[in-house]
Amino acid sequence: MKNNSDYIYNITYGPKIKALRQQFHLTQAECAKQLGISALLFSKLENSVSDISISRLEQIASFFEVHISKLLDDNIVYDQSATEVIEQLEDELNMMNQEVLSLQRRLIFLFDLSKEKKKKQKDSPDRDLSVCDNLE
Repeated sequence: MKNNSDYIYNITYGPKIKALRQQFHLTQAECAKQLGISALLFSKLENSVSDISISRLEQIASFFEVHISKLLDDNIVYDQSATEVIEQLEDELNMMNQEVLSLQRRLIFLFDLSKEKKKKQKDSPDRDLSVCDNLE
């Protein structure tokens, strides 16, 4: 009996399987034979026409010697070399680091501005005490 939680629905895994098959220069029939399934089923899987079980997805990932996440992750491009992917990820990481630094600078600026404003309010002899009364 099939357990619905063992199947993956609405995930476009087929193009990823096809890209890996082409990367390995294999036919659908060759892959199907190695996986112990019919060529028709492999074609349906490659075209995302059939639902796929998690265990079948793991089997395919193992066959292509990739982590199962590569079949599910939409951000991975399979026609790039590993070096290109690493370079792309490093560029993205550098951009994120720059953004973090910029946000840190802005936070420090706003903190310092807040401290100055509080100090001016404290040092000002004519500050409005009625505002403070409303806070209590």
